[in-house]
Amino acid sequence: MSEQENAPSAKKTLSTTRIHVKLRKELKAELEKKAADSFMSLSQLLLQSARKSTITIKCVEAPKNSKELLAMTAAYNKFGAQLNMIAKHCNTFKANSDSVKILTALIDIERSVAELKAETLGEV
Repeated sequence: MSEQENAPSAKKTLSTTRIHVKLRKELKAELEKKAADSFMSLSQLLLQSARKSTITIKCVEAPKNSKELLAMTAAYNKFGAQLNMIAKHCNTFKANSDSVKILTALIDIERSVAELKAETLGEV
């Protein structure tokens, strides 16, 4: 026997990883058929497609009413802060809270939210 036959074989270690992709059954079947038609495995088809493809990012214009939405969000945040202050007061001074004043404040906030919504969304 020669020295090469007696020497321990040098094994190549391949480092692989797995990727999980969720697809609709119809799309998976379509890709599997395409892979089979090309005499490839599904993994080979996906790898080749990913390596040879070019990704194009399409810029989308900002919504026309973005200023209005920002204003509405800011106003809702203010109303939320007011509600938190009222809730804190109610929890702190349960026995001494003036129910009429609290209900009046809550009704004012509710009306303000309705007005803001009507103003922003054009509802009457």
